[in-house]
Amino acid sequence: MQNIGRVCIPPVKDRSMSAFIRGNKGIALVTSLMLTLISMTIITALFYVMSQSILMSGANKRYKTVLQAAYGTSEIVSKDIIKKIFDGYSSSSALAEQYPTLAGFSADPCIRSKVNNNTVDWPAACNSNFAANIQPDITFMLQATTSQPFRVYAKIVDTFKGNTDKADVSTLREAHNVTDASGAAGETIPNTFRIEVQSERAQNPLERAKLSVLYAY
Repeated sequence: MQNIGRVCIPPVKDRSMSAFIRGNKGIALVTSLMLTLISMTIITALFYVMSQSILMSGANKRYKTVLQAAYGTSEIVSKDIIKKIFDGYSSSSALAEQYPTLAGFSADPCIRSKVNNNTVDWPAACNSNFAANIQPDITFMLQATTSQPFRVYAKIVDTFKGNTDKADVSTLREAHNVTDASGAAGETIPNTFRIEVQSERAQNPLERAKLSVLYAY
């Protein structure tokens, strides 16, 4: 009978990832990697929020600036230009001569018809589209204090004729009836205009603001 010697085979160590993770060193490494990943995610999110906040703040500041230009244009058109047309300026060139300090001032001949007639009585060539920059009645440049100037447009898109275009100014301030000069008696009915205004940076038309103004004269 032959004896067969025993062969001792040493156990093979488990070098798989699961065995590695089960060790203390593996747990510490995985934990640190997870914390690093979470920290980087939070920091990235904070940087994104900060950058977006800066962009929104700058955009809001620019919009407020161009919006002020639109407000200024509405004041000039409603309180000055319309009054001058009622005072008897019969041509756009004569009206433009009254504003030598406004660069690029131009007035469409239609503005006189729009001021003095109801919308249905406007000439066919007069544009009533709500886009102020399409065939505008008034166009000029407003200078900015520290940056590019603004190009502004204004257009009357609707007119309702009342009886106050020739009324005495002091009488209107006291809210009395119109005087005999107005050619009408009874209740004061103001002339009412819807005016569309658009202002934009001369070199960047995307930076713009629009207003719809209802003005009673």
